[in-house]
Amino acid sequence: MTKPIGELLIEQGVLTKEQLNTALETQRTEKQKKRIGEILIGLGIVTEADIAAALSTQFGFPYLAPQHLTFNRDICALVPGDAARKQLLIPLDKINDILYVIMADPSDENSIQALEKTTKHKVRLFISTPSEIQNAIIKQYGETSTSDPK
Repeated sequence: MTKPIGELLIEQGVLTKEQLNTALETQRTEKQKKRIGEILIGLGIVTEADIAAALSTQFGFPYLAPQHLTFNRDICALVPGDAARKQLLIPLDKINDILYVIMADPSDENSIQALEKTTKHKVRLFISTPSEIQNAIIKQYGETSTSDPK
């Protein structure tokens, strides 16, 4: 059983119980339901990097900073740019029938299953922050809705 992200952030020393309670109350009262991590970032209590570190611990996937990587066009061509933007992920490598992907939300089982169905590959994950992935997507696919990697 994995610990909730709030507990992990408290253990990592980036969040207090009081701050978590404030965020949980905000989550209960908001009309638009957001994940607790998004709320904590929005309140300025934690950073994207704090959330990525906690998700890495929670799900057991390693953190990988995409800004330090070079992406292969052929690998990126396996995932249309629109899908990469929507699911906030970027393909990194392919070995045999396994596609290695950097993703912001490893709990998004629907996106993972859709990616496996689309690419006909098993997906293995790395975690990064949403803004780091968005920057990598822009660098690789461009800012517009196009499916062709540059």
